[in-house]
Amino acid sequence: MRGLAKAAQARKRATQLMYYALDFSPRYALLQMRCTIDSQRAIRNGWVGFTREVHARKDIWVQHFLRREFSDLIDDWKKREESDPNLPLNWSQTAPIWILWLQGKHAIPPHVAAKVRTVRQHAGRHPVQVVDRADLRHLVNIPDDIYKKYDSGIISHAFFSDIARIWLLTQHGGLWLDSSVVLVSEIPEEVWLSPYWTAKEIDPRFPLEPVCVDICHWQGYMLASQPQGLLVSFIREFLLQYLRRYNRPIDYLLLNHVAKVARECLPAISKQYEDIPPNNQLCELLGPELEKGTPSSKDLRSLYLESNTFFYKLSNHVKYPLKSPSGTPTLAADVLSAP
Repeated sequence: MRGLAKAAQARKRATQLMYYALDFSPRYALLQMRCTIDSQRAIRNGWVGFTREVHARKDIWVQHFLRREFSDLIDDWKKREESDPNLPLNWSQTAPIWILWLQGKHAIPPHVAAKVRTVRQHAGRHPVQVVDRADLRHLVNIPDDIYKKYDSGIISHAFFSDIARIWLLTQHGGLWLDSSVVLVSEIPEEVWLSPYWTAKEIDPRFPLEPVCVDICHWQGYMLASQPQGLLVSFIREFLLQYLRRYNRPIDYLLLNHVAKVARECLPAISKQYEDIPPNNQLCELLGPELEKGTPSSKDLRSLYLESNTFFYKLSNHVKYPLKSPSGTPTLAADVLSAP
């Protein structure tokens, strides 16, 4: 069975490389192949040793491609300014928090439900909207051709999730959190009152930092916006035009790439980003600590749970041990156990 799975993975990678070569260029397919080989080697070595230069060359190519192919769209948005959002008086207390579980919100597994529970614990008066595919049909106007591409497998679950978050934030505003995110304290009011908000200048000492474009400066897994915000509106229009030309994302982190284009090419969005202070700088560091089954301690609780970091990105592919080998509660128990 393991041999069959490896063969299937190899065929999938070959098909993807052919797609890259035909739709973009043979050179780009080669860059992607080198990134894949480098990532496989690093994963075999315990998720360490990614070659930054290999992935950086690919990301530079993607940035040049997007800015060239969508130059008319970018130029059209350069003079646009943020419009008055006309927010309700109590927006900073009642704006929605969005979490997506496409498989059905009533089918969330316990280890994911534990993360969602932390969001509810620290949401205050903000409604936590856990939505699935059926809800999306009523909440946002994602075009039918995008649903068809998703249903046929052309668009992956991950890319469809990217689409959903941008449509939800554009039409309704609020805060998007991936289902793998936990909250450990209340969300500051400035998050809700800014045109958009994301974690900024985060600590780069985590395994995937070398392979995730711009990850220390912008995170799609935690993104707040006012309704019809300039950034999310631009990203939505960009994705719409992109999907009219191409079936699949040029890169797994296409959303990060488009946000980078927006921040570096559109003056109003660049200024808004400058106004966001560094925040949540430890948000990628807790996951590796929890995975080790580190026993709870006063120092660790102070470092992670009493800092200025109010959210952490974990993984839904890892079940964090709640007890150490000696039977004592772990730091994960502090974070994930029900009160």
